[in-house]
Amino acid sequence: MIRPYKKSDLKKVFDIYYNPGVHPFMFFTKLPISKFEKEWDNALKQKPIFILEDQNEIKGFIGLQFGEGMQSHIAFIRTFAVKPNEQGKGYGRKLIEFIMKKAETDGAEKLQIEVEADNERAIPFYKKLGFEEEGRMKNYTKRKSGYVDDLVMGKMIK
Repeated sequence: MIRPYKKSDLKKVFDIYYNPGVHPFMFFTKLPISKFEKEWDNALKQKPIFILEDQNEIKGFIGLQFGEGMQSHIAFIRTFAVKPNEQGKGYGRKLIEFIMKKAETDGAEKLQIEVEADNERAIPFYKKLGFEEEGRMKNYTKRKSGYVDDLVMGKMIK
C-alpha cells in the first residue's frame, strides 16, 4: 500500500534515510532526529512524501515536486529510498510507477531525477524503467571523501 506520509512515520523514515546502504546518496548530512524532523517538516511544505508499506512495515518512501514557470511540465522525484534489505523485491519499482501515475494525473509531461554518478545500483534501475541520462552536474555533491558528479535522468510520461 502506498499512502501519504504521516508524522508518526518519522522514526522509521529516519532509520531508512540514515541506513548506511542509503545515506551516502541522500541530501542531508547525519543529523540528530530532532533536527532531521525540522528539516523534514520544511521539505514537506515543498513536496508531498509517499510511504510504501507492506504488512504494516515501511519499506520505502518517495517525494514529488513540481516545476514552476517554464518547467511546470516537469515533476521531480525527490527523497527516494527503499530499505537496503528490501531492495530487489519490487518496492522501488512500485514507488516509481506510483509517482509516474501521480505526476501524470497532476499534469506533468516529464519526470526527472538527480542521481549521484557513483550510485551503481540506482542508475541501471532508472534506465530499466525508461529514464535516460540527460546531463551531468560536475562536482555537484560534496561528501567528506570529496566531490561527486550528479546525473540528471528524465523520462517523458505523456
